[in-house]
Parts: sequence; structure tokens; C-alpha cells
Amino acid sequence: MDVHKVVADLDYKPGWEFRVEENNLIIIAQVLHSLTLEPVKFRVRRIIPRVVRDDEKMFLSWWFDMIHEAEFHELREFARYKGELLDDPHAAEKVQDE
Repeated sequence: MDVHKVVADLDYKPGWEFRVEENNLIIIAQVLHSLTLEPVKFRVRRIIPRVVRDDEKMFLSWWFDMIHEAEFHELREFARYKGELLDDPHAAEKVQDE
């Protein structure tokens, strides 16, 4: 299977692009910034697992999972209750030395 050809035929939402760089799937998506609501682009790089590189059906299933991952991140960016994020995907907890 030629991964480049398969990726060239992928289509999702307007403003979303897919590329292959080396053994990586690159997802470039135009979305709204969760605070300013201005359009922004994000770029995600995911290593294409060897197990899906030679099987179109498996590759497409994996690609679907990558879209789900990106959309879940967006859900976490926007889901609010009384103006507060329910699950900020950019929050990090400081690690305490024991």
C-alpha cells in the first residue's frame, strides 16, 4: 500500500489537511481558539504504526482514531460549566519531589 496515495485521498472537515512526512501523519486543522474565538491552525504529528502501513482498512481505522483524538482535544478546550473549563487539556500538575 502506498500511504502517500491513501493520505492524498483523505477528506474531513473544511480547513483540515493531511500529509505524510517520513513515517508520520501530519494533521493540520483550522479551528477556533477557545478563548478568543479567532481562527487558528494547529499541527499534529503522529507516527504511523508499522502494523497499519501495509493494510488500507487498518490504516483508515487508525486515521479515524487520530481524528477522534484531535476532536476530543477540541471538546476539552470548549466544554465549560458556568464559564469554567471542565477538563482543560493544557493544564498540568506540578510534580512534587518526594
